[in-house]
Amino acid sequence: MAMSSATPVRPLADAPAVRSWSTPRWLAVLGAAIVLLVTALTLLVAASAGAARDGFDVIDQQAAPQVRTTTDLYFALSDMDARAAAALLVGTAPDLDTLRQYALTVYEERRQQADHDLAVLGGDGSLLDRLGSYESLTAQAFLINVQGNDPIAGPSAAVLSLYRQATDTMHGILADVRTLTDHENAMLNSVYTDRRAAVGTIDIWVRLVGAATVVVLLVTQFVLYRRQRRRINLALLAATLLTLLLATISVNALAGAMGQLTAAKSDAFDSIVTLSEARAVSYAANADESRYLLDPQRASRYQQAFLDESQSVLTVPAASLADYEPAVFDAMDAYHNNQAVIAFGGDLGTEMRNITFPGERAAAERTLAAYQSYQVDDQTLRGMVTGAEADPAATVAFDVGTTQSDPDYDFAAYDEALGSLIQINQLAFDVAVHNGQSDISPWTVPLPVGGAVLVLLLAAVGIGPRIAEYR
Repeated sequence: MAMSSATPVRPLADAPAVRSWSTPRWLAVLGAAIVLLVTALTLLVAASAGAARDGFDVIDQQAAPQVRTTTDLYFALSDMDARAAAALLVGTAPDLDTLRQYALTVYEERRQQADHDLAVLGGDGSLLDRLGSYESLTAQAFLINVQGNDPIAGPSAAVLSLYRQATDTMHGILADVRTLTDHENAMLNSVYTDRRAAVGTIDIWVRLVGAATVVVLLVTQFVLYRRQRRRINLALLAATLLTLLLATISVNALAGAMGQLTAAKSDAFDSIVTLSEARAVSYAANADESRYLLDPQRASRYQQAFLDESQSVLTVPAASLADYEPAVFDAMDAYHNNQAVIAFGGDLGTEMRNITFPGERAAAERTLAAYQSYQVDDQTLRGMVTGAEADPAATVAFDVGTTQSDPDYDFAAYDEALGSLIQINQLAFDVAVHNGQSDISPWTVPLPVGGAVLVLLLAAVGIGPRIAEYR
């Protein structure tokens, strides 16, 4: 039997026709996307603001106070030992009794200051034990010294033995405190870097999600135009503009806050740390100047220490102390001829390369001039020791004197200028932290949440009635 030649082709049952989404479905999906994106944008803005706020809080309330305390401790200990050397140096000379009493008074003030700083830092047991040993040795040296010390002959062998043990102990303490300061400063730098990185990463997402939200709102507007022939949905238009406004303002606010964080950390606080360290090291150098006179057997050692500390404060090409002051003069002369030429390094060189705030350059220049005057005095002092007509009593009186052109007088002027320079940066730090916290505070919760609620309400007003038309 022959088969039919015309066999009909049966259509595939599992190939449904593709249909476009209905308008209500489009609006429902777009509405859900708007809710998700606006929520994500809100959380991102709040998270970015929170990271910036945490950066300010950690620097202002935790890391910076720790660094300040360790640098203050270094200063207190350095000056404590300097005053001990000065008190032992003048001995029982009647005409220098006022200076001896002043040295002892300041020594006690610095001792209490150091005790307070150690308590703030948590009372490191090793430091406390060694500081107690230092104080005991120094007290014994004071006791023996008041029994008789002719400034011409100098302290007795017993006094020198005790003081050598004391000052060697102090040098070990200072080295550990400097290490602690460097550690705390490294932690501060790490916190700063981490917070900037976190805010930078979140900021990228804020821009992306903000742009996506605006695009979805515009697409919703377009769908309504094509499907319902409506020209402009005012509620959706307002939601779009508000989203764009919130995203733009939040990004700018965060950028401004991070600018304040940079001003607080890099421009101000870095200078505070550098200058505070310069101050502490300068006091250590001033102590070595007195030790140079106090202990002739260690004179070369203390002279080298003075040079090393001076180079730490202001670095110039000088192989010996005799070359140092002329090299400082040349560097200052080059700077005054051209402020762009900063031919010196060290702490003061670092500061001169970070001049940022009003009045800072003038204050830095006063500090440099006072430092140079002190170095001139130091050269005069050493000339009095090694000169053909050396007068030990006159040399001691010159070293601890407080009249104009005496080393201690010019050192006090230098310290005052340095303190003013630190204060300029401290004020700038406080202002930057306050402004940054004020700028960022509204964006941690109130503005992003309030803006999100308003955008969602406008979106609901724009989409809700259009969906209801199909019911």
